Order: sequence, then C-alpha cells, then structure tokens
Amino acid sequence: MIISGRSTEEHLNNLDTVLERLNTYNMRVNCEKCEFFKDSVTYWGHDIQSESLQKPLDKISAVVNAPKPEHTQQLRSFLGLINYYRRFLPNLSSVVAPMNELLQGEKVWKWTKACDEAFSTVKEQCNFRPSFVPLQP
Repeated sequence: MIISGRSTEEHLNNLDTVLERLNTYNMRVNCEKCEFFKDSVTYWGHDIQSESLQKPLDKISAVVNAPKPEHTQQLRSFLGLINYYRRFLPNLSSVVAPMNELLQGEKVWKWTKACDEAFSTVKEQCNFRPSFVPLQP
C-alpha cells in the first residue's frame, strides 16, 4: 500500500484511517516491512516523487542495452517494454511505425533502415534524463 497526503497532517490522517480500517477487519501490518515518510517510492516500474513520475534507471538501461530484434517475438518484447513508458517518449506511435509494420498480417521479416532508425531513436529518447512527467493535482 502507498498512503500519501498533500501535507504531513493529511498524510497522518490518511495513515490513521487505513490502519483503523485494517484493524476493523482483523488484518495486521508487519512494521518491519513498512516505510514511512519517504520522499520517493518505486512502484510498478515508475519512480514516484512528490511532484513527478520518472523512469527508473534500471528500466532505462534495459531499453538502451536491448539488442536489435531478430524476429517477431523479440520485437514484440521490445515494443512492450517501451510502450509501458510511452508517456515519456514523444510521438512514440509515429516513431515506431516502421517496426510495427513488421507485425502486420503475414509480412515477411525484413529489418529495414527505417526500422533501424526507429530503434535508435527510441533508445536515444529513453536514455535522455531527466525524463519525468508532472503529477496531476
């Protein structure tokens, strides 16, 4: 669980509410596994900070160090990885269009120069730091 608030007071009220609710249903919390008043957390592949959402460095390196796909399954895996971080990659659908064409219908696998350029562009965009998205109020 991630419990937050806009101020320390709100955070403590929210925490108290959650702990009361857990107690009501006879659920326990292992305090050794709890962390309180963190400035940032990593959750579902994103670094969440008070004002922004960022890509974790390990995910950036997974994209940057990914080998060039040699068949459709590798391409699907790569596109799945970058699609998860699409909010950080401007015009992603346009950039990866040449690679997506390889997945259409019964096309024969042919890695073109356009695919190579798209692959390089995505890696460059992903490697750019800081890459963050402001959190909505």
